Amino acid sequence: MRIVFFDGIEELHVQTGLRDALVRRGHEVLWTGLLWQGYDQPSDPADVERLDRVVDEVLEWRPHALLAFRAASLTPRNLERLRAAGVALFAWFNDDPVLFGVSTGALAPHYDVTLHTGGEEVLDLYETRCGVKGVTFPFYADPAAFPFTYRARTAGRAERAAAVFLGNTHTRQKQWRYALLDQSGADVVIYGKVRGNPQAFPLHAGYLSDDAQVAATLPRFAVGVSIPQRFADYRGTPYDFPGLAELGWFSLPSRVVQMAAVGLPVVDVRPDGPGPQGAPTVEVHGPAELKGVVADLAADPGRRAELSLAGYEWFRGGYTSDSRAALLEELATDPKTVVSMSRDERLTAFARYPGSTTVPLRRRLTLRWG
Repeated sequence: MRIVFFDGIEELHVQTGLRDALVRRGHEVLWTGLLWQGYDQPSDPADVERLDRVVDEVLEWRPHALLAFRAASLTPRNLERLRAAGVALFAWFNDDPVLFGVSTGALAPHYDVTLHTGGEEVLDLYETRCGVKGVTFPFYADPAAFPFTYRARTAGRAERAAAVFLGNTHTRQKQWRYALLDQSGADVVIYGKVRGNPQAFPLHAGYLSDDAQVAATLPRFAVGVSIPQRFADYRGTPYDFPGLAELGWFSLPSRVVQMAAVGLPVVDVRPDGPGPQGAPTVEVHGPAELKGVVADLAADPGRRAELSLAGYEWFRGGYTSDSRAALLEELATDPKTVVSMSRDERLTAFARYPGSTTVPLRRRLTLRWG
């Protein structure tokens, strides 16, 4: 099968890892590379013409299927051109449901199958308001890009803090993350963007500009901290729409998958509501609790080894690029069968394609004693 990846997101490993997994399964993959920024459809004639030319090149390659990683870069007109050529059309809405009101809600009906990083509430949103029966396609990572290197006995010893938070705190919607970590007094540093002069933020440790830096940095710490997006924070912004706040939190941030892939134990901060379903995280609900949990885990390498192994097995069991490639292969072979699936089946279809769930004995021992 010939599959095109159209555009991409800044986490390049999601494109390259899925591409490599599909190639291992015998498919040909053409990735256009990064093409567009932002979440609005192109309106400038020069931008429209440039993207039209990319679609021309795609059509010359005569693909069987196309997967859009940034929905805004493909206009309805170009989607119809692709459909007329017999190309099965897929889109991965990796920022669901924040972009529903600005782009993905209007574009979803133009695809054969939409793929979603959100849970049942997001599938319900598209089905109820757009008549689109999407499929859950959670964030994933390629084991080659994020190899398991965590060592429970020694992790954190050479770092300035026990815990690491990977994420941005520079926007109005995300500044509360920095405030929460600072208020907690937890032994933690932050890698990501901050608002203004970085020297004004004592917890800030820098910005990791590529996947390789992320994969190398995370397992050096004893513990990882995750704070997901809170949809109520988008109230009054261009992204807001009726019902967004009620959808709660982003169910499974990519950082949780990446931390599990490298073996880093995860503390998930949820002031309201439960953490990511099924993920083996330690859940906390406030800054004071966070400080104590980080301190306890930093002092307990045995417990961290157990959490590391559980997280790694969870990752290998359904959150690898190989798992997503198998699901995409099935969908591309016969996309029409998706509309006959129940919502529960579409919600859990990805779990039918685990990677290897068996962790070699040497790796099990290294988790505890490395």
